[in-house]
Amino acid sequence: MAKSRLVLSIDTDLPVATLQDILDDSSSRKQPFARKLMNFVRGLAAGARTGSVKSGVVTSASADAVAASLAGTFTGAPAAAGIATINGVTLTFVASGSPANNEVSLDGSPSISTMAERLVAAINNSTTDTLAGVVSASSGAHASATLAVSGPITFRSLAAGTARNTTTFQTVVNSAAANPTNTVLVVFTGSASAIVCTITPNDGSNNSAIPVNLTSAQLVTLINTGAVATVTLTDASNLRILQTAIGGSTSNIGATTATFSGGTSLAGVTTVNCLVAGVLGNSILMATPTATNFTWAGAALASGAGRLPVSKTFSFGK
Repeated sequence: MAKSRLVLSIDTDLPVATLQDILDDSSSRKQPFARKLMNFVRGLAAGARTGSVKSGVVTSASADAVAASLAGTFTGAPAAAGIATINGVTLTFVASGSPANNEVSLDGSPSISTMAERLVAAINNSTTDTLAGVVSASSGAHASATLAVSGPITFRSLAAGTARNTTTFQTVVNSAAANPTNTVLVVFTGSASAIVCTITPNDGSNNSAIPVNLTSAQLVTLINTGAVATVTLTDASNLRILQTAIGGSTSNIGATTATFSGGTSLAGVTTVNCLVAGVLGNSILMATPTATNFTWAGAALASGAGRLPVSKTFSFGK
């Protein structure tokens, strides 16, 4: 069956912490979460909350969206009081060795590599709502690996740099077993340099003689979200979250190994990535820096892909 999604993007002036409090459900049950989400949308429709809802359709050809990104490059240490701006948030370069929120320290005659790392830290540690939860930053290119299964599956290292180069991600498929009810067992073992994902399909003994397997598309979902309805996941060392995944199909996952490559340490380069994949990230603006020895590669995040242009936008207010 072709894969498609309806995408809803809700912009609101509520702080991130307030949204998390409204939508949080410690029990992780889907029914309470669904009720909270519906109540939030009802609040918008009734005028009790202010915000806008954008909707779009993701087609089967573009269902695996790509996040928008942009690089900034240092040629030296900027002068104190220079600024760089992301999504309307001003990041200021300061002489202090103890920078405050949205400040980047110039202390200690830093190299361009150190400056890039400090800007990454300032972006990722920001507590400003229009930056935190909207973008992340890294210094260097992310290693990737392709698992040769039906789909196939492409992994992207969560951390940029060379550390993941030559590391592996292996899938092992055991013989089907009498798992509880309709569950498939998935266990992550090994280490960050050699991740092993072991899948034990269900032989149907405890499921009315109906066997259950894991598809490559379900493995993608499991890696990205940690949750697939039929999967019992064991991941004691948190190896699942070291990468993201795209691709996959409705075919059952097979046993194979992928090797990461392409990770680089880019001296003096800070890359900003939108946390939400798709073309909407291309609207995040980067004002021309006043900081010396630093430039953005463009006026906005770019290359976000995989979602069609927003088809409807509705604004709500009190």
